Amino acid sequence: MGNYQDECHLKEIHQLAEEFESCRKLLLALGDQNRQHLILEMMRMGQCEGVRVGAITEKTNLSRPAVSHHIRILKEAGNVNGGISQWI
Repeated sequence: MGNYQDECHLKEIHQLAEEFESCRKLLLALGDQNRQHLILEMMRMGQCEGVRVGAITEKTNLSRPAVSHHIRILKEAGNVNGGISQWI
């Protein structure tokens, strides 16, 4: 019985590792304080139909190129998509 439990536990660990690996890009993108701040500001703006980079820039201490750079990273990681990608 112990071998069966060990085998099941090992499968669970491998499954968790795969899930973690699939979230890696997302976690790395969220690990940056500037990107966290951008996400919070976009959420606070509450305008799902569209927000320009300039409007986001005004809410942060970042330049337009920096905001665009961070938004691109968030898009590539899947943080900004669907309706939210229209904010940019």
